[in-house]
Amino acid sequence: QPLFLTRYTLDGAKVSCAVQGTPADCVKLAIQGGICPKPDLVISGINRGPNLGTDVFYSGTVSAAMEGVLLGVPSVAVSLASYEFEDFGPAADFMVDFIDNFGTLIEGLININIPGVPAEKWKGVKITKLGKAVYHNVFELRRDPRGREYFWQGGELQFDPTENSDMAALNQNYVSITPMHSDLTDYQKLPIWQNFIKMKEQE
Repeated sequence: QPLFLTRYTLDGAKVSCAVQGTPADCVKLAIQGGICPKPDLVISGINRGPNLGTDVFYSGTVSAAMEGVLLGVPSVAVSLASYEFEDFGPAADFMVDFIDNFGTLIEGLININIPGVPAEKWKGVKITKLGKAVYHNVFELRRDPRGREYFWQGGELQFDPTENSDMAALNQNYVSITPMHSDLTDYQKLPIWQNFIKMKEQE
């Protein structure tokens, strides 16, 4: 499908565009489509709602940052971890300070979740690992006005209390910073499978 691009004028921005595509499309088009010079850093977000634990596998915000990494640009995915708290100012201020202090040190992908409460209620910053986001899913069968069946998905997130997890940090009103990488290879299992295939070939 075509990626439609609309240019805008924003104060202080050399280039500003909206792309009718996924967040990852935005990053890929910007870097590989000649829209702007290759950036020093990709910042994806600030997303509304959390991107915690294994939910990052479904996240457009994290996927856009991962696209930046795959294209050779250090990247940060940042989320305001609430759907009710709508003041993005403190999260934006935090990111300005974070980039000023640590921007040149960022390698690969950093996933940041910021508590959805006023900044004076933040407890501090924790470096975390991904928790396990487990949902008790509920699929309700419904019918549209034409009688076609569809499912409405709901569900409740089960809290992961694991020490040093991003979910535990957010639950205590800490800013969560999780270093990530794109290589999902299970290196411990590689020789096991290699030996298994070799044995099968020798049978």
